[in-house]
Amino acid sequence: MACSKRKGRIVRTILVIFGTLLLLENLNALNVRSTHVAIVSPVRNVSLSVCIPAILKDVRSGDLARTVGSIRYQTVQPDRVIIILTGVPTLKEAYARRTILKAAKGISLTLVIHATLQLQAESRNEGLSLSDTDVVTFFDADDVMHKSRLQIITQLFSDKDVSMVLHNYTTDFSGHDWMSIVDNVFVSDPQYVCNSEIRTRGRQIPLDILVHHAHISIRRADLQGLRYDVSPALHRFEDSVFVRKFLAQICPGPKKALFVGNQLSRYSS
Repeated sequence: MACSKRKGRIVRTILVIFGTLLLLENLNALNVRSTHVAIVSPVRNVSLSVCIPAILKDVRSGDLARTVGSIRYQTVQPDRVIIILTGVPTLKEAYARRTILKAAKGISLTLVIHATLQLQAESRNEGLSLSDTDVVTFFDADDVMHKSRLQIITQLFSDKDVSMVLHNYTTDFSGHDWMSIVDNVFVSDPQYVCNSEIRTRGRQIPLDILVHHAHISIRRADLQGLRYDVSPALHRFEDSVFVRKFLAQICPGPKKALFVGNQLSRYSS
């Protein structure tokens, strides 16, 4: 188990390095303009749900409880948290349900448990089908949210032309106060993400638009029926493929896709 976690952390670190180098390359190539957006008092003019695909291992390790705990301390609470938990034998269902409900005390929770193990893409699609909010934000079951994450996302989506928000994350465990109060965020030029997709359209490298994992927020009304591709061949890359297809629908404008440079999540395992 310890070896598996070390391997997972190494993979995440490699992806962070790769993404950072690629971001610098694209910024230089596109001469991207960026701006700092001031974070104001919590604003709720859009509804938001959080979708978390998970497996039994996430419950046993305590990772899912930490993830849900980080939602409880958000400066803006979601309207709904949807957890799709799969691969749970009947004898373990009561344990899993009890553990999750304890961690999610005070949260508006929809919990779906399946005995059969599903691919992450399949669970995300199920979460999308259960959501009825303006915005859906996906999150991994082994990460924790910066306490301002949902406030920042809802504020950015208050611009009705914003269709997607992506953001940076960290794997730093050095103890620095990455959870400190955020007064403003570093946001790319509205056309940066679209330009990145258009510039690399047709390439076979799914990571070349800086999507490392499932920290994707989208406006449901702009999906136009789009869903995740469910295929074992896309394991670890299903998020990138989904984002590229979404961007192909909205790019070029007037819809916007934003990339937030601030680290709004941390890999917790």
